Amino acid sequence: MQFDRRPHDPWRDREPPRLPAEEITSAPGHGSRGSVARVQVNVNAQGLNIVGDAANEPTIAVDPTNPNRMVIGWRQFDSVASDFRQAGWAYTTNGGLSWTFPGKIEPGAFRSDPVVDVDANGVFYYNSLTNNPDYQCKVFRSYNGGATWDAGTFAWGGDKQWQVIDTTGGPGHGFIYAAWNPAFSTAGCNGMFTRSTNGGASFEPCTSIPLSPVWGTLAVGPDGELYVAGRSSFSTFYVAKSLNAQFAGQTPTWTTTNVNLGGSILFSAGPNPAGLLGQVWVDVDRSNGPRRGWVYVVCTIQPSSGGDPAEIIFVRSTNGGQTWSAPLRLNDDPAGADNWQWFGTMSVAPSGRIDVVWLDTRANPGTYLSELYYTYSEDGGTTWAPNEALTTAFDPTIGWPVQQKMGDYFDMVSFDDAAHLAFAATFNGEEDIYYSRITRLLKILLPNGVPSVLTPGQPYVIPVRIVPGSEAVPPDSLRFYYRYDGGAWASVPLTPLGGDLYQAVLPAPYCGATPQFYFQAFGSQSGFVFAPVGAPQAPYSARVGATQTFLSFNLDVNPGFTLSGGQWEFGQPAGLGGGLYGFPDPTSGYTGTNVLGINLAGNYSTTPAGPFYATSPPLDLSGKTDVKLSFRRWLNVDRRPYVGVGVQASANGVQWANVWQNGTVEIKENTWSLQTYSLATVADGQPAARVRWSHHVGSGAFAYSGWNIDDVSLSAFVCDGPALCAGDLDCNGVVDFDDIDRFVEALGYPQGVGWPYAECPWFAADANADNLVNFNDIDAFVELMGTACP
Repeated sequence: MQFDRRPHDPWRDREPPRLPAEEITSAPGHGSRGSVARVQVNVNAQGLNIVGDAANEPTIAVDPTNPNRMVIGWRQFDSVASDFRQAGWAYTTNGGLSWTFPGKIEPGAFRSDPVVDVDANGVFYYNSLTNNPDYQCKVFRSYNGGATWDAGTFAWGGDKQWQVIDTTGGPGHGFIYAAWNPAFSTAGCNGMFTRSTNGGASFEPCTSIPLSPVWGTLAVGPDGELYVAGRSSFSTFYVAKSLNAQFAGQTPTWTTTNVNLGGSILFSAGPNPAGLLGQVWVDVDRSNGPRRGWVYVVCTIQPSSGGDPAEIIFVRSTNGGQTWSAPLRLNDDPAGADNWQWFGTMSVAPSGRIDVVWLDTRANPGTYLSELYYTYSEDGGTTWAPNEALTTAFDPTIGWPVQQKMGDYFDMVSFDDAAHLAFAATFNGEEDIYYSRITRLLKILLPNGVPSVLTPGQPYVIPVRIVPGSEAVPPDSLRFYYRYDGGAWASVPLTPLGGDLYQAVLPAPYCGATPQFYFQAFGSQSGFVFAPVGAPQAPYSARVGATQTFLSFNLDVNPGFTLSGGQWEFGQPAGLGGGLYGFPDPTSGYTGTNVLGINLAGNYSTTPAGPFYATSPPLDLSGKTDVKLSFRRWLNVDRRPYVGVGVQASANGVQWANVWQNGTVEIKENTWSLQTYSLATVADGQPAARVRWSHHVGSGAFAYSGWNIDDVSLSAFVCDGPALCAGDLDCNGVVDFDDIDRFVEALGYPQGVGWPYAECPWFAADANADNLVNFNDIDAFVELMGTACP
């Protein structure tokens, strides 16, 4: 088989760089976003950042006997001016609150591709690649939590190696497995896989894995089965499985299965121009639950179907790797937004929860500025928590240590209570290593959002998702608060629908209401949680009514607009013009025959002149709010400053305000488009407002076909229906005996759902004005008998 020989690390500097005479320091890059803190790991003895070095490609191991003890290994560059790297590491004994960075394993030795792991007894193992005399690895052991390391054991190996340790308690308990890219391997190695069956004292000779999956990771299943994931070509991915690697004395045999990830692996692209954009990650559910033995793969992929240049893709196997699901996109930004999601990293907790992190540019489109994002699944990847940003943005293209990359991977280890992440970032303006403990806090999610407009007389159902994370959430804390009159809040419990899904119902509103509402839950860690976050001081709000068109000019006949010359015309366009610049006019209106336009027989004149206008007659907008102008447009025009076109509005026909104008890019259209602009700040409530379209030619203009306008209309926000009058259930203007039957009926329609009398608000039964309709309204209703509505 022919192996692709890219990308690997071309070792340029074989001697360690000269260290600076004096260490320069700065404040560490600690920080937080939301509930997740980051702690800089590669700091000096005083906890300060070391200026001028670089560190990337971190991996992490957490002691299962004492999770406060952790080790992170990375590529350490003592000078950013050199690509000479060494085996850097740090350890913590207090759960990652602070880290000790003693230096490098084998100081002065060229080392790369660090991978750390830990066995069930808390012994740490550091697998490191060198080039002396060829591509080969050593595995170093630490028996004291990473404080010191032994001299290391030859472990064969090669570029992009990975290791995993069996902690299942089965026949292979304590075995160390490693795989790598055979295209860059040690002399005498006829394969890409090795193992140690004696705790790292020695490693067996190399053996092969069918179809040679590379650039991926390894995982051990709950029954000691071993998985190796990787790619063969850029769009061909495999997962190899061995059932007998756990038995000493047997040569591992493999079953290799193709996995469709929906695209190609990425390297030497975008934000990481000399490295991978992410590895092929494999992990397994080792719980005792119904998904025990399910296998998961995550990778950063360039989709073959288009979309973002790099996305986080997930697949799963429910039958031990025999067959695989269709690719699932985990990043929930809009498809095709041209964002980079890269360095996808996965780990699985003992409970079976799947944690995934990655870097994401969605908050800074058009750049490589990246934020760390997170999601998780607690049902085997069927559903996923909404993507959550864990850090502020940083620039991954600064601080490169000659090599133009931030390494090839991050690493994460999941426990039931948290995920422990080691990652590289440039918060200090240079590449440094950070640790974050990711916990899952209570969240209130609104899958369909919330309404901004309500129809009078119609209740509105709002789906709600309560994601408890790792918190205990009492069911009676799940409440929905609302009010329609700015007074006291009404509170009702959320209605459970099954699982983490609930619903709330906004009662049928009435004209004149000012609905406000929010959601509440209580978590054992977070306390009270609200949606929106600023509630109750800053709740959600909505308007009651609808946008309705009240005036239209379909241009089938002359609308009587004032045309101030400059080639403005009303009539049928001839479909001429265009040519060198832009497209021709249409041959008719969007509807009907006629349009308002500039020179309907061809291109506009390029002689400097104007501005010239097509101006509407006075428009009576008395009593109208949120007025909008809409029209159909077919426009071809040179850019400013050569030609200026626009739409203006006026309250009185004297002072005018720009609603829209063209910019510094030409406009070329060969189809009709709908244009809608708000006139609210200029024209709401005005009895003689006007709108106009402008055309102005300056020096040096090119000839285009110009304006074509059709189907002009004006709309406003209105509410059709009676105003609320407490107790008047038949809307005859008085509370009397005729209202009794409907009042009694209203008590049987919670939140107004199903109320059969659309001509009169259900809320009129709220006689005591507490925003609820219940038996507490009876006395107040009786007191209202005989009163007239205001």
